Amino acid sequence: NQTLEESKVVVKEAMNVNLAILAWKVTTLHAGEDDKMAEEANEDLMGDVAGADDENDADAGDQASAIVSIRDHLVELCTDALELKADGEAWEEDTTSEFAIFKATVQKAACESVSDVRSICAKGLKNAANSTLRAVAFTDDSKLLTCLTKYVKSLDKSSKAFTNGPLLAIARDLVANWDVVNRREAGVVLSNINGSNPAASKLVSAFIKIAKNKDGVKLLEAHMASLRSTYEDWQNTQPEDLPEKPTEEEVERYTEEEHEHEDKYNAIRTQASKLSSSLGVTKLSNPKMSPAMVGFVREGLRYAFSCPKNDAGEDDQEQFGDRLSFLGAVKPYLSWIKKEVGGKREIEGEYESREREFRSSLFFQEDVHGEILKAFGDDFINTIVTKKRKEAPVDTHEDVFGPADTESEKPSSKASSSMLSIAEEKGDEVVDGMFDGVKEKGSESKRRKKQ
Repeated sequence: NQTLEESKVVVKEAMNVNLAILAWKVTTLHAGEDDKMAEEANEDLMGDVAGADDENDADAGDQASAIVSIRDHLVELCTDALELKADGEAWEEDTTSEFAIFKATVQKAACESVSDVRSICAKGLKNAANSTLRAVAFTDDSKLLTCLTKYVKSLDKSSKAFTNGPLLAIARDLVANWDVVNRREAGVVLSNINGSNPAASKLVSAFIKIAKNKDGVKLLEAHMASLRSTYEDWQNTQPEDLPEKPTEEEVERYTEEEHEHEDKYNAIRTQASKLSSSLGVTKLSNPKMSPAMVGFVREGLRYAFSCPKNDAGEDDQEQFGDRLSFLGAVKPYLSWIKKEVGGKREIEGEYESREREFRSSLFFQEDVHGEILKAFGDDFINTIVTKKRKEAPVDTHEDVFGPADTESEKPSSKASSSMLSIAEEKGDEVVDGMFDGVKEKGSESKRRKKQ
C-alpha cells in the first residue's frame, strides 16, 4: 500500500544497496588476484599455489555464483525501471503527474546504476586470470543496451541534468569498456555533439579525444553508427502527403513540417561536419585512421546506394533511391580523403561503380532518380574529382536549393522531401566490425507519391 513517493525511495535504495555490495565484493576479488599474481611471481611457491587453487575451487565457484546473482538481480531491476510505462496514455503524457515524477526518478537512478555495474563488471574481466573475476564479467547486455538507448533518446537533451547524469554515465562506461565497445551506444553519445546544450557538446568532445587515442578505428565505426541512427530518425519524420483537396490549415501544417524536416537534415550535415572536424586539424591526429577513413567513406557509399528491403527480403521498388541523401552526411569526411591520391582514386572508383549499378537497376527512372543523383551524388563526388564529370550538371545547386552560406549547408533536404519517399527501417543499428553494414530487416514505408 505504499505511495509512489515512498516506492521511489525504496527502489533507489534497493539499487544503491545492491550496487554497494557488488562493488565491495568485486573489489575484494581484484585485491585477491593482485596477491595471487605476486605469489606466482615467486617460483618457489608455484607448487603451493597450485595446490591451494585445487582446494579452493568449490569456494570460488560459490563466491562467483553469489556475485553474479547480485549483479543479475540489480540489472533486472534497472531494466524493468527503464521499460516502465503507465497504464494509460493520459498518465504517460502528463509530465507533472505523480507517476511521471516517479518514472523519471527511478529511470535516472537505473541509468546511473547500470553504468556503474558495467564498469565494475567490465567485459574486459572475461580475460582475467582469476576464474571468479572471469565469471562476473557482464557480457550479455544486449537487452539492457536497447532499453538504455531508448531511454536516452527520449530525454530532454538541453538540460544540465541530462549532461551530468545519463550522458556522463554512459560516456564514462564506454571509455572503461572501449576495447569491446558497442558502436551503437557510442553513436548515441556522439549524436549530442550537435545539440543545443553547450555542456553536452564539450563532454562529447572530451569523450572523442579519449576514444581517439584508445582506438581511432572503433571511433570511426561509432561515427557511422551515430550518423546512420540520426539519419534514420530523420527519415521517419517525413511529412504526411497532402490529400487531393487540402484545406488551408492542412497546407499550412504541411509547409511547416517540411521546413522542420529540412532543418533536421541540415542538422545531420552539421553533425557530420563537427564529428569529422573532431578527428584533427590539418591531418588526422591518429595516423592509423587514414586507411580506415577510406573504409568509412566506402561504407557510406554502400549504404547511400543501397535499397531498403520489403517484408519478403527483396529490394523495395517504392523505396529505391531513398537513401541517396545520406551522401550529404558522408561528404564532410572527404576532406581527409582528397589529401591522399590513392584513397581519392579508390573512392572515385567506388562511386562510379555504385552509380553504374544504380543506373542499371530496373527500378531506375531518369526523371526521378537522375535528378536525385544530380542533387546529392554530383555534389558529393565533385568534392574530390580533379575535373567535373560529364554527367555533372552545371551550377544546378544554386537553382534547386538557393544560395547557401557554407558548403556544408547545400544541398538541403528540400530535394529529399519532394523526391524521396522515406523508409521506416526497423532493426539493429549496431555496427559490428570494420564498417559492416547494418543488418536490414523488413521495413514499412510510405508509398511514393506518383510522379
